[in-house]
Amino acid sequence: MMCAMCCVHTILQNVERQFKRGMAGRLQRAHDKAFYKLCTHMEPDYHQLEFEVRVYLTHLEASGQRLWARS
Repeated sequence: MMCAMCCVHTILQNVERQFKRGMAGRLQRAHDKAFYKLCTHMEPDYHQLEFEVRVYLTHLEASGQRLWARS
């Protein structure tokens, strides 16, 4: 079981990532080479994270089954 501090740390990391992605979208409207360069500058694992999200969304669309329950 995760301690409360670990949960808070994880939540803050997720908020930070979402904020960075939102800022990248506002700073660079067109999803061109410059956009992805900015994304990888702000989040070095951007391409891997994007791939994992696309795989998960494809899974949801195909099966309709979540991999974890809502809290």
